[in-house]
Amino acid sequence: MDLNIRLANKAEATEVCSLVAVAFGEEGVEVSKLVREMFTNEGCLLWVAHDAEIRGVVGASRASLEPGKQDDCWVLAPLAVSTKTHGLGVGEKLVNHLLLDLEARGALGVFVYGDPNYYGRFGFTREAAESVSAPFTLEHPEGWTAKWLKPKDTGEKSTLVVEGALNKPDLW
Repeated sequence: MDLNIRLANKAEATEVCSLVAVAFGEEGVEVSKLVREMFTNEGCLLWVAHDAEIRGVVGASRASLEPGKQDDCWVLAPLAVSTKTHGLGVGEKLVNHLLLDLEARGALGVFVYGDPNYYGRFGFTREAAESVSAPFTLEHPEGWTAKWLKPKDTGEKSTLVVEGALNKPDLW
């Protein structure tokens, strides 16, 4: 599948939110609200994969490590792929693009709260996240993983403070 990946624009918000609502099933309405809020927040980025239509979206929200105010971290969320294109590598292309883009922007690291088996193939590990507490209590702490894009002293304990739309305990 020949796809282009680029930052989403506000004119696509309705189409992207519809894709997310369908892709997330029973959680779709809530995740769609999150994405709509991300479109209006400067601390959030959304990339879309498209050909004649949008096939998938991945988002990232800026975060900082406390103490120390290292503000060059990000949280990957959400990742959604059109049900028409499941299994065709759209999600993989989006995640790889996000990582390359954030690395080019000088990001220290990226965190994700999701399936460690899926995100592990991109280099996310529990070990990389061990020294950083999630912003809120996690129902499934095994899903908290990270990938460092620059060297980081992993011995120093810190807490991730996320900006914008993801800064809500009910999303974690």
